Amino acid sequence: MNDCVRGRYAHAAASLVQELGKFGVVGGVAFIVDLSLFNLLHFGFDVDVLTSRTLSTAVAATLAYFGNRHWSFKHRAYTGVRREYPVFIVITVVGLAIQLAVLGLARYVWDIRGVLALNIVGVGLGTGLATIFRYLAYKRWVFLSQDRAARRSIGPAIPPTDSVSARLKGSHKHDGADHDPGVEERPGESGPTRHVP
Repeated sequence: MNDCVRGRYAHAAASLVQELGKFGVVGGVAFIVDLSLFNLLHFGFDVDVLTSRTLSTAVAATLAYFGNRHWSFKHRAYTGVRREYPVFIVITVVGLAIQLAVLGLARYVWDIRGVLALNIVGVGLGTGLATIFRYLAYKRWVFLSQDRAARRSIGPAIPPTDSVSARLKGSHKHDGADHDPGVEERPGESGPTRHVP
């Protein structure tokens, strides 16, 4: 029994590490895109600084959403872009507010002026706190667990990447050990029909 429990905890820990790793990669790529696009627009095409920042953030956030939806959290329930994307953007904006708040505290309250110190405290600490917040918030309100999505009756209870394979499994019951010779699916009917000899 103890081995079984330890195995479950080990599996859960491995899954969490893998999920966090993917989340970090997506966030890193989105950050690079955000920074690169901002510099390209502002310094390359002389676009206003606020407009450049808004556009680069919008593109990076959209990239982050689809990266997380189809890679980091693809195993979680898919509840539709129309529900997930706006909530994702709101959480992303709150995360940005956390970063700005910490940066403001570091510069204007704690009076940190050195380049290295300001980057470590203002940027590093703010980014770390915002990342923790976003990860937990995305899991709770954007990419719902299968059970939670089912309880709230939101969307299909399987991720989009698994829906095709799930349908295929259901249509190939005759090939496996789960096949019941007394059950036959007829086209146009909502479920199987049992024939009693």
